[in-house]
Amino acid sequence: TVKAICCDFSGTPYAESVIRNVKAYITNVNASCPLLYTEGSRATRIINMGMLNPSDLRLFKSKEIVMQDISPVVGRTTIYPDARFLCYPNTPEEDSPGSPFTRLVIEGKIGSHTCYWPITVNAPEGVIRGSRYVYDIFIRRKGVTDPDIPIEPTSMEIKMNIRKWNDIDEYSVGF
Repeated sequence: TVKAICCDFSGTPYAESVIRNVKAYITNVNASCPLLYTEGSRATRIINMGMLNPSDLRLFKSKEIVMQDISPVVGRTTIYPDARFLCYPNTPEEDSPGSPFTRLVIEGKIGSHTCYWPITVNAPEGVIRGSRYVYDIFIRRKGVTDPDIPIEPTSMEIKMNIRKWNDIDEYSVGF
């Protein structure tokens, strides 16, 4: 979940800039999970491998579970998009081409340049079953040119909270 986001480029040549056409999405998404999932299971099918893939998005009835437009402009005033994404667990032992970490990517334009702020979700443990990762993001520097390269920690402040899913008592659902 992207709970809050803002930017402040003070002290840079682009100090008065804002980020335009901001969207958020998840990449390296595990798209398949066995019913009897065990911790450490490897992802067998990955969508949005390394970047936002329009072909993958077309396969979704609701693309909002992996990609959402955040705001036309993100500046110094914090906005609260509460953008929520869904994916299966992904807990690779290391970030590699065959088993990449899931990333939350913020994408937007500064001037005419597209920038990316990729955040590895819950590094180094990865996306764990039954967990929700809630982010407050404060961007301080221009992003990178590739959505699959993790951003330098000095480029942004990230506050992440891990919330476990709430179990509820058993109940019946009629069809």
